[in-house]
This record gives sequence, C-alpha cells and structure tokens, in this order.
Amino acid sequence: MASLAGVRDFLAADGMPEPAVPGPVPVDGRLQAEHVTVTGGDGNKILDDVSVTIPEKSLVAVVGPSGSGKTTFLRALARFIDPDRGTIRVGGHDAAAIGSAAVQSAVSMVFQEPTLLHGTIRDNIWLNTAHPAKDTGVVDRARLRPVLDRLPAGADTELTDQGQGLSGGEKQRVALARAFAKKAPVVLCDEPTASLDRVNREHIDEALARLRGDATVVVVTHRLSFAARCDLVLVFDAGRLVQQGTHDELAAADGVYAALLAADTGGGR
Repeated sequence: MASLAGVRDFLAADGMPEPAVPGPVPVDGRLQAEHVTVTGGDGNKILDDVSVTIPEKSLVAVVGPSGSGKTTFLRALARFIDPDRGTIRVGGHDAAAIGSAAVQSAVSMVFQEPTLLHGTIRDNIWLNTAHPAKDTGVVDRARLRPVLDRLPAGADTELTDQGQGLSGGEKQRVALARAFAKKAPVVLCDEPTASLDRVNREHIDEALARLRGDATVVVVTHRLSFAARCDLVLVFDAGRLVQQGTHDELAAADGVYAALLAADTGGGR
C-alpha cells in the first residue's frame, strides 16, 4: 500500500515545463550555472546562488561534505530539475528554453547504482544508439574487456534484470560503456565508485580520466585521490560553491577542501 501511494503521488506530480518548440541539441560540452538557486520542500536552499563555468572537454570533480548540494547540482545540469532562480546553460543554450529532450540527448549519465536491463550485454551497451557501433572501442575504454573475456558468450551474454551474475564493479563498467557509446558531449557521474572495491574503483577512475579531451566529464565524488587528477575541482558546502580550482591550488589554501583533505586519512577512499 505504501508503494502504491508513492506511485500515485508520482503520477500526480506536475511535469517539467517544456518549450512549445524544442530547441537544438547542444553540440559542445560547455556547462554554465548562473546564480542557480534550488529550494527544497521545507523552504531551505539546497543550492544557493551557484555560478560557475565548466570548460568544454574538461575533467571536473564535485566534492564537499554530505548534504552540501553536489547531487542536486548534477541533477540541475542534466535538467532533471529546474532551478527556482538562475539559469543552467548546456553548450551555450538555456536548458529550460531548449527542453529536456535536447539537453538529455547531449548528456550521458552514470549513477551510483547502475541500471541494467534484461537482454545481452551488447544490448545494454548500445541501448541509447540508433545504430550500434561496429568497433568495440567503448568496451576497451570502459575497461570491460576482461569481463567479456571471462564470459563464455562475451558481449552476447544474456543478463537478467539488474545484471544478476555480474559484480557491482562489472555492472558499473557496462553502464560506463553505455555512456561512452552514446558519444554525448557531456558525461555526468554521481558517485560511480562509491560501493566498489579498490580494483574496480581504479578501473572506473582510469576510464573516466581517459575521456578528458573527448567530452566534458563532471564527477560527484568523495574520493580526493580522483579529484587530484582533474582539471577543475568544485567544492560545495551548505548549498554554496565555496571554492574552485585545481587540487594543488585548493590543497594549499585554507578552506573546506583542505579540511576534507586533512580528514581523508583512508588513503583516498
């Protein structure tokens, strides 16, 4: 009954406002937030006057304490939500003006918990493409080749719902290959290695780092060892963007990042 009530609430919710005529799909990965504010149902600001420009084809880490607004910032970039005030721009276009379909055509998402569908691994990788790529470059870039090599049917291995039979890290690598296959100019990742072991974390980190120069990659992470590899680190605290710069610049300055670094005694969790 509780689940049914949740479904009813969801179906009764207002949809996102969409333009009468959808705008063009962004062709580059420039991302901008201009005075973005998002308010929660309790009236508290989840994001508070956030302004930042993320250069095209850069590798960006979004860090900060739990509850600081990192995931909400990522959701706003993907137009899963609209800000109460301010503007999100993707490829120079106002996200609300061009509409959700245009924004999400330009964005690939990798979530903390990967979603796999019933079908083959091949089906899952090329789910978002009209014409599956003939080359297997995305498999190698996502560090998925060792997984396919150990499976008797390789990429034609049938998966049950949610990829039963694959480890968490292997499922995440399938999801990463799917994101790469879409060839979107923007890749947004929400804690993609949070529940993985060290070996799989390193595989995912390396795969994301190799996207530098091909797409704009924005990764919400608690792992400062990954942030150290990035072109830009955005530091959130209590809904505000309080610092931005490289790992070395932020580590040398007093502030939230230096405090997180000092507390990160787990060797780059």
